[in-house]
Amino acid sequence: MRVSENPSTDTAFGWRRRDLIRAPLALPQQALWLAYQLNPSNPASNRPVFLQLDGPLHNESLRRAVHQIQLRHQTLRTVFDAGGGDPVQVIQPASEIPWAEADLSGLSGESQREEARQRLRAEALRRFDLEQGPLLCGLLLRLGPERHLLGLFTHHIVFDGWSERVLLRELKELYAAFAEDRPAQIPELPIQYADFAAWQAERLERGELQAQADYWRRQLSGAPPAALPSSKFTGRLQDFPAAVHRLEIPPALTQQVRELSRRERVTLFMTLFAAFQLLLARYGGKDDILTGIPAAGRSQLETEPLIGCFMNVLPVRTRFREA
Repeated sequence: MRVSENPSTDTAFGWRRRDLIRAPLALPQQALWLAYQLNPSNPASNRPVFLQLDGPLHNESLRRAVHQIQLRHQTLRTVFDAGGGDPVQVIQPASEIPWAEADLSGLSGESQREEARQRLRAEALRRFDLEQGPLLCGLLLRLGPERHLLGLFTHHIVFDGWSERVLLRELKELYAAFAEDRPAQIPELPIQYADFAAWQAERLERGELQAQADYWRRQLSGAPPAALPSSKFTGRLQDFPAAVHRLEIPPALTQQVRELSRRERVTLFMTLFAAFQLLLARYGGKDDILTGIPAAGRSQLETEPLIGCFMNVLPVRTRFREA
């Protein structure tokens, strides 16, 4: 598969592919860059992707597919330089991706599972150097003749949840193409992430986003502090203790919630989120609740096939009053 590095083509949105080697940080990246400066060793912004591969595996085709994705998406070979003051993205030439393989087929049962878990966890918690890179690496574990685990590890500053879908879709097609010795059926990217970042910076410089900024200042004016009584600032660097709690909603109640959503002409998410806001209000004893929800941030078609960090946190302010 031949990849054209920097063709100059106009898009339907008026963007164009440019010959960019350096570009400003996009707005989502600026927050992640600041968090990195405050605590470079914190792995909270690492974005691992884990895959279980069943069946015969052609290792070389898999490595070539991952390398091709790095070549295709400039953001996966980007580092960040703040030597001149403000940080900028610097696009690097394609290079070999750090790639490790380990054969765990000699272990069995819980010993194998624990060894695999420990190796993948160690990679997932690795410290990425945003200034030196690389920001993509891989680990392939062989569990048996036709059983493998693949871990691909990136940093959030170049990868978000939507990017995972893009990566998996392209990895599937590229691996099959290399294994079958045929051309890959993947359309050329209309733009690169650096084009998006440059376009966004130009809009900011021209003041085109001022109206949006003014809107959010009005909406968030006088916003309350944390909703829960136990939420308080300790003065220490932020840490990320976490747990997962699963709640299973009975089918009958699920159907009732769906019917309520249809009657009110809202999505299921909106109904459940409203219930969550109400719960916070009751626990916190407040009638003004501010919560952040993640948004994809890809409002233009040209951004949909890209790997990169577009995700934004949308503040939702809910004021409760007596009916």
